[in-house]
Amino acid sequence: MIPLLFGNFANMGFLYKFNRNYRVLIAKFISLFGFIIVAFTVGLKVTGPLFFSIMMTLAFIMNFCSPIMISGLYDDAGLIHFHCFSAINAGQAFAGVLTAVIGLILKAINLDSQITAILFFVTAMVFLSMSIIFYTIIINSAYYINKKATLTSVKQAHIPISFQLKKFYSIFKKKWTDSLTLFFTMSVTLMIYPVLMLSVTSTGVNKTWTSYFNSVHVFLIYNFFDFLGRYLPLILKFPKPG
Repeated sequence: MIPLLFGNFANMGFLYKFNRNYRVLIAKFISLFGFIIVAFTVGLKVTGPLFFSIMMTLAFIMNFCSPIMISGLYDDAGLIHFHCFSAINAGQAFAGVLTAVIGLILKAINLDSQITAILFFVTAMVFLSMSIIFYTIIINSAYYINKKATLTSVKQAHIPISFQLKKFYSIFKKKWTDSLTLFFTMSVTLMIYPVLMLSVTSTGVNKTWTSYFNSVHVFLIYNFFDFLGRYLPLILKFPKPG
């Protein structure tokens, strides 16, 4: 949560002045590079304090980049179709579902733990590479360029650059209590959730089900309902406008 907080403050402070397409692509490339380093670290069997230091540093950098990338994508909300944009909100949860399913498949195949870890990171690299390619195609399309040019000219005519920081400060001044509440709620939830759920064990006598129990109830079910909770409100709108 701390890197996310720093990333949001960096966005509000000065990064918003840079081209949002560059912000998104650079953040994606940094994340991709981070996963490549992790995969090599696991493949080379790095252990001990060095492994811990590498993981913590990469986790901080990648989480710092996350709000920078997301803010740039949300800036594009008015430039793409609503159904395409909805994937941004539900995408993280869907990634969790996909990861959980892949984890169950690899568990059934019973591969070596090192190979399993590398496959997880390779999967992330493949999807990140695809997102970079597709995003590059979108921002170079004629529709996107024309729409962006129109909105940019409107913004420049009505919102002077000198008022940008004042605008962010005004919003933060009014919403800082909500932000702080959300920060602590998410921090406590993420700290206790995995440990709390992992302490729940199956009472069944079926050894096969017992071995899959944690993978199903901690990861698959949680991420599935997380995805459902994010995606359904985008389809089933209540109350409807008007």
